[in-house]
Amino acid sequence: MVKDKNIRKTLLKTLLDVSKDFATRSIATKVAQLESIQLPENPENEENDQLETIVQWDASNHLLVFFLSQTPDSICALYRDRKNVPKNVKQIYSQSSGLRNWTSYNMSQNLNNYQTNYSQPGKQIWELDNYNTMSESTLLEKLESIARKSMVVICGEAGCGKTSLISFLVAVVEVKFRILSLHAGIREDQIYEFMNTSTQHAKKGQIWLFFDEINTCNHIGLLSDLIAHRTLSGKLIHHNIKLFAACNPYRLRKKNVSNVVWDYGVLTSEEEKAYIKTMLESQLGAHTIFVDLLCESQKFIRIVEETYTVSLRDVKRAIKLALWFQKSMKDRPPATHSTSISFFMIFSQYRNYPPKDEKTLIRYSFVLSLGLCYQLRLYNQVLRERYRECMAQVFKKHNERFDASDFQKIIRREQQDFMGRMVCPPSTADNDALLKNIHVMIVCILNQIPVFIIGAPGSSKSLAVRLISSNLRGADSDDEYFKTLPQVYFILHQGSASSTLAGILKVFDKAETYQKTSSEAFPVQAVVLLDEVGLAETSRFNPLKVLHALLEPGFSKDDSNEESQLTPVSDPMEGSSKSATSKTMSVNKESFKDGPAVSVVGISNWHLDNSKSSRALFVQWPKFEINDLTLMARMLLDEKTQNGIADSVFKQLASAYLDYEKNQKYKNFHGLHDYYALVKSLSGSELTMQSLELALIRNFGGTDQTKLICENYFGKVLKSMCVEAGRPLILSDLDIIYGSLYNLWNQNYITLGNREDTKYYARVALGAYSNPMLYVHPDFKCILAMDEDKLEHTDPSLLNRFEKQ
Repeated sequence: MVKDKNIRKTLLKTLLDVSKDFATRSIATKVAQLESIQLPENPENEENDQLETIVQWDASNHLLVFFLSQTPDSICALYRDRKNVPKNVKQIYSQSSGLRNWTSYNMSQNLNNYQTNYSQPGKQIWELDNYNTMSESTLLEKLESIARKSMVVICGEAGCGKTSLISFLVAVVEVKFRILSLHAGIREDQIYEFMNTSTQHAKKGQIWLFFDEINTCNHIGLLSDLIAHRTLSGKLIHHNIKLFAACNPYRLRKKNVSNVVWDYGVLTSEEEKAYIKTMLESQLGAHTIFVDLLCESQKFIRIVEETYTVSLRDVKRAIKLALWFQKSMKDRPPATHSTSISFFMIFSQYRNYPPKDEKTLIRYSFVLSLGLCYQLRLYNQVLRERYRECMAQVFKKHNERFDASDFQKIIRREQQDFMGRMVCPPSTADNDALLKNIHVMIVCILNQIPVFIIGAPGSSKSLAVRLISSNLRGADSDDEYFKTLPQVYFILHQGSASSTLAGILKVFDKAETYQKTSSEAFPVQAVVLLDEVGLAETSRFNPLKVLHALLEPGFSKDDSNEESQLTPVSDPMEGSSKSATSKTMSVNKESFKDGPAVSVVGISNWHLDNSKSSRALFVQWPKFEINDLTLMARMLLDEKTQNGIADSVFKQLASAYLDYEKNQKYKNFHGLHDYYALVKSLSGSELTMQSLELALIRNFGGTDQTKLICENYFGKVLKSMCVEAGRPLILSDLDIIYGSLYNLWNQNYITLGNREDTKYYARVALGAYSNPMLYVHPDFKCILAMDEDKLEHTDPSLLNRFEKQ
């Protein structure tokens, strides 16, 4: 090997540079100097300005040096960026085996054997001659001192991998580890108890402590002293304690904490693709097309939303679901019977569903997992169509015959298959929202993936819960496939402005207790149902902060080598309860849990913040369009009533509702539930003006606008329903609409069909540009009741069109 006299100097200089990075503030020096000599012009933005100067991890070429105890006089050096390796180091490599590119190294395959691999002769990255001439003990003492005094706060957006990084390091080092998941409900005495217990462990050996979500805690001063000064109540903590923390890039409320903050940043597209490829190969095998589909999905969401709204959490969920769909469809028997309308669609169109062909099954699993993890989070129907087209382009690049409509058909077949197995109560409309709600809930419940469903009132969220509860009854289910699944049991927490931290914790504790009753003979799946979870965000107790730890618990107490520490949580309204917010264990890779112990379904009418939604599969329902409401109206009406009404009238009814909903005086006073109730109230009764007016008053009354609603929005449509169904139509004091019906009253109908089956149509004016053809039933009669005092001012053409009595 070629000797280089400068190699030791280069190594030492690089280590000193790395020490500076960790020991000094990670804020630009010039900005720090300016802050020390002048006040900020805008004190409110001082904190944000400081955060913007935090140095990103990628800005430094950190060198890691491993001293190999099993191979004397040798070390391993690991540079973050291959391009920044010093020239003299490259020269040494060029004379031996060359630089090894660890960015393409499969860590997951070699983690178990990392000690054996590195100890074998010839496997070291480099070997230095005469290393014993250096002051080894002095250098080691300095490195150990730096390591003991160093603490790290990882700053990054939700889902960028902060917690996973620390967990992975713990698995590699095999050190005792404790987590304290912080939130707004954590009390100061809980932090002291956590540290006191950790100190007892530290007396026996090294222990790592991880404070997750430090920016959500109300005791940031205490944490600041711990992290920045390693002091608790003015006393230094034990030297065997190593501190780590994670926070989001906002609300970092202590300046001295920023001294040790490192911006974790975001993955580049190339790095993310490498991660996705490794994750996929370890679970599903090599599927290049799925790697590209996932990369394009991540890219698409970041473009239409924000860069931080998706992360590798979404990739992990998509891979998990693709694996589950493959197994589920392979073992799933065909649907046999149901009261659902979807069953007849499935039986007639998709008799051979699910597919059994291996290639088709794999393609279906990819599409279904992408549909759940990415398409359903898009609020706009136009964006969903664009996403399907984007995925179709990826398929075509891999020479697959596939377009956007195929993507949608695959998803719809799967949704109808699940719905087709349901026993549904009468007047259940299999609308698009209900199909998707049932599908996404069942899949997430069975995979213990938390799911938040965001949609306006009336988007069939609660109905889907009831149908799942009544149909997924384990061995007592009616469908053969459902008999193979666990019995689903919902434990409800009703969100409100009075929701508390203890209330949410009790629901999770109850669900976990019920889950323990599951057995191989009688499997059950407990589900925490957070109904109206958005309302809980308005609570002054800020109870939803605990969801961070509950949805992503990290380490399961059941996998701990030591008993978990249960920390009491006091609640001002409900006394105290137990919260497993801190855990002690010697960690192996298998003990890390990336999801809750029970299934979680959250229902809300408005968005949750990203720190919560990123920890769950996120579903948003677009605003219902006219075709959705038209189909809904026809499904809700009984067969006798709907047969007498043309599709055009249903469309007019939907259009009238949308028009009113957009322009109503009191926003959100009337909604989809009122529309559904209006349609249902028309079933099973005679379609007379009295029954129609009663239905309108019952479902769209309650304001001073009732008369206006009847006349300007729904009046014309409901009269059309009377005309088409052949019901008597009685009009009184409705002068505003008489002019629109002259063609009808003239009885100069357009006729279609043959002599035996003649159809009559008349034009009705519904605005300046709308003149639809209205079917007129042969038995239709119209009576106009008018005050005699108004005859003198009535249009003659109106009077001449009626018989006078």
